[in-house]
Amino acid sequence: MTICHRLAGGESLRVICADAGMPDRATVFRWLDRNEEFRRRYALARECLAEDLFDEMREIADDTSEPIEHRRLRIKARRWMLTHLAPKKYRYPLT
Repeated sequence: MTICHRLAGGESLRVICADAGMPDRATVFRWLDRNEEFRRRYALARECLAEDLFDEMREIADDTSEPIEHRRLRIKARRWMLTHLAPKKYRYPLT
């Protein structure tokens, strides 16, 4: 499923649905409500995105090529996203 692959790759649903040939967000939400298989794949894509964000945070922290303030801001933004994508697994504040 293209939508789920793109979500797992980090694209937002807004960006995906803005592309020509893609359904609008209302249609995706309707599919989520009515199609259990799509709902399962969508949830898995979001879980994959959360894991990728977690790995990316570690890479940002280890990369010393940019100022620490910039790295902190990038990590903070991803931490917020992570705690909202998978609140049961990643509670705020992350320790």
